[in-house]
Amino acid sequence: MSRSIPILIVGTGLFFLAISGCGKGGSGSVNESAEADHLRHAAGMVSQYTAITKKQPGSIEEVRDWAVKEGKGKEEDFASTRDKEPYGVTIGTTGVVLYEQTGKNGKCYMMRMGAITDVSAEEAKKLAAENPMRDARGRPQKAGK
Repeated sequence: MSRSIPILIVGTGLFFLAISGCGKGGSGSVNESAEADHLRHAAGMVSQYTAITKKQPGSIEEVRDWAVKEGKGKEEDFASTRDKEPYGVTIGTTGVVLYEQTGKNGKCYMMRMGAITDVSAEEAKKLAAENPMRDARGRPQKAGK
């Protein structure tokens, strides 16, 4: 019985560390927020679109229109709650990347490789310029097309 008490104490301590958020954050990562959840939801819709249609999205509007038509989402699911602009979407070397185009106070949330990070607006714009969405013929698309 005396062996179970230390295990109980350690287990209880780990539980409280987990629920208090110990381990969240870190270099460039974002603590959970309404915008982070919103971005994660939009990324989930992009993943569903890709899986069901068997193609990469050409734009966030393409995913939005599909999700609304299929009853999987609403138009506002694909725009930032902070800057009210549609999310940017691009295909990078790490896969699909979703990001706020303007963000707030010079910072944009970006989701890549399953993680949400807080980056400068300049970094988000640079990523979009380096990895433009492409149309069916492989030509870079203009923003919003």
